[in-house]
Order: sequence, then C-alpha cells, then structure tokens
Amino acid sequence: MSAAFEFVRYSIVNINYYADENNKSEKESKIETQIEIARNNESPSIFRLALTIIVTGPKTINLLMHGYFKWNGKYVADDTERCLGSFGTSILYPYARVAISEISILDGGKPIILPTINAFNMFDEDDEKSGNPEIMQQN
Repeated sequence: MSAAFEFVRYSIVNINYYADENNKSEKESKIETQIEIARNNESPSIFRLALTIIVTGPKTINLLMHGYFKWNGKYVADDTERCLGSFGTSILYPYARVAISEISILDGGKPIILPTINAFNMFDEDDEKSGNPEIMQQN
C-alpha cells in the first residue's frame, strides 16, 4: 500500500532576519505558523504547500518555504487538502526549524529553536484552533 502523497521537493523561497539589540522587553519570541495549499492547474496531481513561519521578539525572522507533493489519487479524495495540510506540514516543519536555528545563530547570540508541533491535530474539526499547529511542550 502506498501513501496518499509523495514528497517531491522543498525550497526556501524567502527568509528575512533582523536582530534588534535594543529590544530587551521581550524575552521570549512569539511564533506564528501559516499554511496555504495550491493545486497545479497543468498537473492536478501536484500540490504546493506554502509554509510561512513568523518569529517576533528580540530577533525577527520571516520564512516562506514551499513543499511540492504528488497525490496518488487513490486515497483521501474527499479531504485531500486537509490530509496534505497535516502531512505536508509534518514533512516541511523540521526543515524550517533547522533553517531558522541556523540563521539565528549566525549573529553569535542564542539561536531560536522552534518547538515541535503536532501537525496531525492541526485540522481536527473538534479543535478550537483548527488550522494552527499544536505546539508540543518540551521538558
């Protein structure tokens, strides 16, 4: 049995970084995650998931990453985008974590390490925060 989606590739479309040395008021960074899914008009089995992560605080980072996925057409036909949203985010998010950590440590300060997320619960219809990844608590 094959998976409903095959991960094809990813690319970092844009990453912006700014360190505000004068911003001592915010000790912890705020993180916002957004996804957007688009289907290829020329090849309907190809989907692009755009993952945007915005970190604000003493260091500000905006990351836009695209992931490309091929749908096998056999499974989840009624709920393709919902399934891809959680599957695609779970694939792309670790790459985003590494990119943000690496870019934020280059200024010689403490790196920003994004928390892990539970991407498979982000589209849970019973969840009040539907569409937003659930941040896993780190001990």
